[in-house]
Amino acid sequence: MQFTETRGNDGTKPSSVLFSEAILSPSASFGGLYVPEKLPTLDIDFLEGHLSSHYKTLALDFLENFGIDIESEVLKNALDRYDTFDDPSNPVPLSKITEDCFICELYHGPTRAFKDMALQPFGYVLSKVAQQRGEQYLIMAADFW
Repeated sequence: MQFTETRGNDGTKPSSVLFSEAILSPSASFGGLYVPEKLPTLDIDFLEGHLSSHYKTLALDFLENFGIDIESEVLKNALDRYDTFDDPSNPVPLSKITEDCFICELYHGPTRAFKDMALQPFGYVLSKVAQQRGEQYLIMAADFW
């Protein structure tokens, strides 16, 4: 699947790129980002098929539906980062507030921040893509308390 620029093209950057290129060079023209050109269809069969799936199984199937250029084994290993969460069998617990209201708890990762959900597997994928290309990157992050 191709990813396209959100703010048009300035003629110096490609107007669409593969996922691996988008994560290594996420800044598109005019300060924009790269987003999927189209979203996959996740129909009722997909949803019903995952009613009792483990989070990693659902996440892998979801990502594979995008047809990104990252091997399934890399994605599986990236999603294994959720095994370091408080409860590896349920890395994203839901708490029932009322009969029809639930809260998704996103603070059970190693840094206790919601961003662990995305950044734990993302860092692994970025690292693998860079290694495959023989490139090196420095990732800097900050937390404010």
